[in-house]
Amino acid sequence: MKQTELIQLISTPYKSIYGDMEKLQELKKQFPFFQSAHMLLTLVSKKYDSGIYQDTLRKTAITIPNRARLYSLLNSTDVMGSG
Repeated sequence: MKQTELIQLISTPYKSIYGDMEKLQELKKQFPFFQSAHMLLTLVSKKYDSGIYQDTLRKTAITIPNRARLYSLLNSTDVMGSG
């Protein structure tokens, strides 16, 4: 994943596409302690693939220090653009 793609995805996660999941999975493998990659993968997989979402949600909940923030991000209509 290119730096500009990552910045764009962080800025506007609701504009994510299905292909971003694969890129984020690779980024997460390369940098396992990069919490933003875990969070973005969870957000994108929630939108596109419920099977991956359940797995990544469990792993993200372990890595994110503030689970209340995780919950609010995952249930925010602003983040995924459905509101």
